[in-house]
Amino acid sequence: MRWTTVFLTLLLAAVCHAENLAPNPGAEAEADGKLPGFARYLGAGDVQVMASTTEKRTGRSSVCLDVRGWWHRPNTPDTPQNRSVNAALVFAENDGFRAKGALRGEPGDLYAVSFWHKGDLPAATVRVVAWPASDAGSAQRVILADMRDSLTPGDAWRPFGATFRLPDGAPWFAVQILAAGHEGRGYGLGKIYVDDIRITTKALPDGELRAVWWYGPKQKRDREQCLAEAGAMLDWLKAAGFNTIMLTVHSLYLAALERPELAAKAPGADWDSWGNVLKLADDRGLQVHAWYPPWTYKRAHSSVERVDHPQWMSVYIGVRPSDSTVCFVNAQSRQFQLDLLRGLLERYPRLAGLHIEEPGHPICHCDYCAKLAKHWLGLDIRADPAAAGAPLRNLAAFMNGDFFARLRQTVNASRPDLWLSANGSGGANPDWNIARDWPTWSRRGYIDFYVPQIYTEDVTRFTALGRQTLDTLDGGDMVTGMAASWTGIYPRRQDPQNLVDQIRSARRLGAKGFCVFRAALFEKPHWDAFTN
Repeated sequence: MRWTTVFLTLLLAAVCHAENLAPNPGAEAEADGKLPGFARYLGAGDVQVMASTTEKRTGRSSVCLDVRGWWHRPNTPDTPQNRSVNAALVFAENDGFRAKGALRGEPGDLYAVSFWHKGDLPAATVRVVAWPASDAGSAQRVILADMRDSLTPGDAWRPFGATFRLPDGAPWFAVQILAAGHEGRGYGLGKIYVDDIRITTKALPDGELRAVWWYGPKQKRDREQCLAEAGAMLDWLKAAGFNTIMLTVHSLYLAALERPELAAKAPGADWDSWGNVLKLADDRGLQVHAWYPPWTYKRAHSSVERVDHPQWMSVYIGVRPSDSTVCFVNAQSRQFQLDLLRGLLERYPRLAGLHIEEPGHPICHCDYCAKLAKHWLGLDIRADPAAAGAPLRNLAAFMNGDFFARLRQTVNASRPDLWLSANGSGGANPDWNIARDWPTWSRRGYIDFYVPQIYTEDVTRFTALGRQTLDTLDGGDMVTGMAASWTGIYPRRQDPQNLVDQIRSARRLGAKGFCVFRAALFEKPHWDAFTN
């Protein structure tokens, strides 16, 4: 896309506010040639860590892991089948065995790591090692199971990004680039160069997400009116103590930014009203998370899928086509959403988060699902829909999980600092029947936090559902969703004191914050209650 170059240029500037824990981010060598902030983990082989002044992305130098020789077991033939290497570049003055020289973190916190790399080493793995104390030995070393991302270096500099969470009881850690393999199995010697390293805590603003869902200004075609309306709302929200805006955006609008022929159907796309509102929020110190529905709320006035790909619309039992949901089992449909969201991240480098709206819906019986179920499961889902229910739910949950796994990869590759979240039901029910498997997404690190929509006027029920949600997340982070009004009580508004009590309850539960539905529903008593 045409925004890619601009995006990559602005990437580091977009996250420069976070403290970089990397001891020597630019891999700058000292006058005597020494390279502080790095070390070598050596299990087997002939490997060196050094500064390179010839291969560098920025500054005067980069750091090089030079895998130059094999190890083979004594008293065995020196053949490819017996040659291996196991060594790593460590982003700290740490030997990879003991905790000495490791970085200090906080157990349970999320971290983002990013850097640029190139070289001729055939492959490498990025991993994180942690220890329970600064003097811990190798026997107490923990290798994080959910942080083993592969690298394939090449001739050009490539970005890498990933996120990880430090486990309980292990505050000391080190990031490594591991080179390990056997010559007889195709591995080879070589070098990998690394530059512009960032290791940052993914910290919520003020330590707590105080968010609101907002559809954005009603008037979008008239630039002056739109910005005036947006500015007033953002000023009210900031004064009331909110620090984050979940700002809705739809596929038709995103497509219209690149396709002028769609602009008439997407108000404000001709002058990028959404991007300008984001800038107004950023100028006020408010974070913006793009609030995006990939599968649901695909209405005629907001969905490009209905224009370009009507065959992707879901079909329910009885061959009844949906007028508002898209099939996510369809591989082309999932890839379309991933490409659209990649473009969103490239266009808006100041975006702080991506919030996926209610990702899931009842099982689909479209032609694609029918053919796939026949091929994969041996089922004729239209002949016997009832018998196909459980297998189809498993299939749908897998495909939706694939979407989140690849969305996490997309975010990590360009913006590991960016928050990725989703919302849905609260309580012990993981929404499995509609493929919204948020406990698995959280456990595997696909999302950074989950927002249960606990819309109730009963504070006791709110607390119980919040506790059940946390138990179901099993260590994952929760930002509690609540509402000023919703379908069950609209147009009536919830008592503002209830919302205040729910916020206090969420804090006692250990939630990472709260998100209120939605800004346009607030009345003066709500504004007063939030402000006070």
